Amino acid sequence: MSIRKLILGMMLGAMHAGAHKVRAVARRLDGWLERRRLAAAAMRELAAMSDFELRDIRLSRYDVEHL
Repeated sequence: MSIRKLILGMMLGAMHAGAHKVRAVARRLDGWLERRRLAAAAMRELAAMSDFELRDIRLSRYDVEHL
């Protein structure tokens, strides 16, 4: 086996491992963004509720603002 093929094989292995790491980070980022999107939607829903509706679920306007 030539030195060129050996070096190319090593580079290919390193690139392949790097691609797996990038894919894992991308999946974690997607999960975090989805959780953040859901939390923002819940906060908008709570912020749109009247004080009476909030009291009905045992929350105050202060509670919503400090979540």
